[in-house]
This record gives sequence, structure tokens and C-alpha cells, in this order.
Amino acid sequence: MRSGGFRPGLRARGTGLLQVVLALVVALALVWLALKMFERQRSVPAGRGVPPARAVLDSVELQIGGMESPADALTVQAALQRTAGVAGVQVDFASGLARITYDPNRTDPDRLIATVRQAGFQASR
Repeated sequence: MRSGGFRPGLRARGTGLLQVVLALVVALALVWLALKMFERQRSVPAGRGVPPARAVLDSVELQIGGMESPADALTVQAALQRTAGVAGVQVDFASGLARITYDPNRTDPDRLIATVRQAGFQASR
């Protein structure tokens, strides 16, 4: 006959559940911390921590043709942002203009125009 107080294995199962919960809490905290660090990296002003020779940026305004919706403006913006040397992009669907800030040592307006064309749109200065 078994007495009712202690059941073998119960403590081990409870401890395992506690370990799983703690592991999930730690994983979520690490993901949150990584996202905060990524946000901080993206918000650092251009040129901060960069030698002065590379901190000089140029900008260009391109007329974008063929955009039929705001989603197209986002497509153009994403394509330009992936271009090496691009520091900032603003694409306005209503006006059809893209304002791009870039490092002239790494890219140029002709390459930016080519990028827009590869995305399926027209671009001109």
C-alpha cells in the first residue's frame, strides 16, 4: 500500500518544466536585446565612427516612372537600399521622386538608375 504524500518522478518533471520556461524567457530576452541593438545601429547618423574621407555623402533625385501603387514605391526603395554605398532612400509615390543619399566612393547615379531599372521601373535624373 502506498502512502499519499510523495510520488517518485514528480519533482523531476516539475523541474524540467521550470527549465523549459526559463529557457524560453532567456531566449525572448535575447531576441528583444538583439532587436534593440539592430534599431540602434540603424539610427546611428551617417559618418559617425567612419573616417572623414568616407563620411562625405552625395545625394541625387531621380524621377521614377512606372509606379502604379504605393507598393511599387516600397519595391523601388527596397531595391535602392540594398545597393552598396546607399546611406538613405526616400521614394514618394505621389510625386514619383526618389531622393537618395549615397557614398560616391562606392556607387554613383548611373548605378542607382540601373538598380531601379532592374527592379522593373524607369528612372532618370
